[in-house]
This record gives sequence, C-alpha cells and structure tokens, in this order.
Amino acid sequence: MGSVKGVAVPYIIALILGIAVVAVLGYWFFILGGKFGGTGTTAECQAREISYCQAWSASGYNIQPLEPDWGSCTSIRNAADRVSACKALLGES
Repeated sequence: MGSVKGVAVPYIIALILGIAVVAVLGYWFFILGGKFGGTGTTAECQAREISYCQAWSASGYNIQPLEPDWGSCTSIRNAADRVSACKALLGES
C-alpha cells in the first residue's frame, strides 16, 4: 500500500502546478493584457464611448459622467464638441 501513495503524490503536485500556471497565464492575458497593452479593439472603444454617452444623455447632458479608462480610444475623448459627438453616436438629433 505504501507504493500506491508514493505514486499519487507526484501527480497531485503536477496537477497543482499545472493549475497555477494556467491561472497565471489567464491573469496575464485577460487582466494585464488589456491594461498595459495600450491597445483596444474597435468594439471595446465603441462600447466605452456608448456607455459614456448614454450616462451623459440620461442627465440631459447637464452632468458630465466620470471619465472612463479610454485606453487608445480617441473619437469621443478628443472631440471638440463632445455633446454633438455623443448625440451622433447615439443617433439623437
């Protein structure tokens, strides 16, 4: 019976190490990749801009919402007239 327990220990250690490696890689790709990569897809930028404009539109464009983490998104952030840019994005007149 002693030999059965001795064989299982290396497999358990390998399983724990494998899970740790997968967790670290997952964290690196999904969390750090977005923050430090400096890139954003077009869909991510549009989602940030729509969310920002919807929050601002809900207040009647009276109270500007907090600035999100724009990342590399520039169209709304750098617009000369953000109200007009948001209205155009949301399809408002």
